[in-house]
Amino acid sequence: MARTSPRETPMMRQYLALKRKHPDAILFFRMGDFYEMFFEDAEIAADLLGLTLTSRDKGKDAIPMAGVPWHAAEGYIAKLVRSGHRVAVGEQIGDPAAKGLVEREVVEIVTPGTALSEELVPETEHNYVAAVLEDGDTVGFAAADVSTGDFVLADVDATRRDQELGRLPVTEWVVAEDLPAVPLPEDAPSPVRRPGWWFDAPRGRRELAAHFGVADLAGFDCDDLGPALGAGGALLDYLREVRGPELRHLVRVRRLTGNDALV
Repeated sequence: MARTSPRETPMMRQYLALKRKHPDAILFFRMGDFYEMFFEDAEIAADLLGLTLTSRDKGKDAIPMAGVPWHAAEGYIAKLVRSGHRVAVGEQIGDPAAKGLVEREVVEIVTPGTALSEELVPETEHNYVAAVLEDGDTVGFAAADVSTGDFVLADVDATRRDQELGRLPVTEWVVAEDLPAVPLPEDAPSPVRRPGWWFDAPRGRRELAAHFGVADLAGFDCDDLGPALGAGGALLDYLREVRGPELRHLVRVRRLTGNDALV
């Protein structure tokens, strides 16, 4: 009887199913006292974290594999996130002592722009995640600091894109995957790409008004904005994806002004 490929075992099918849901994150897959990583995730983690790269099975079925102890995972996750990577934590939610495959789910996503740990974001520093959308001669910009609840919007002239987009300390960028690329600041990390319909401006206007509990955005001096509203709606979607639906700490939105700058 032929040996089953490790890619076809129930556990690897479970791993691959979780990975398909989070393709742009390094998946920490809990296995007993360790979080294991496989394939390219294992190679990236081994290189950045100084881990020993092993393999699951041998020969043509060999799968690159690396792991970290669960009790020390926070430090390893912090190092990956500081390097610009997103991390999805796949935890055992079923009874490990039960017979058969233990149920696992991703219970947390840690990203450079949405991290709350003091190990990643010192209490005295701001940390923004931003979405951007270009429409003709105007670039719509939306940014949020989830540690303080600050949420800002701005339409900026495309000729001043570099200066304007570099005014806040943004560690994570979100762009539309099926729209023309928006040039980002020179030192910006590779952006997260999400569907273009997330960036629709009329939809963004509705999403922002609904989230902030208003009929329109005039009270925030944002009702006349254009592509910034599309970027703002996409940013809300991304924050819900990463942090969950409860974003009640984001209580007001404001227009980015000339006084907002990183000193």
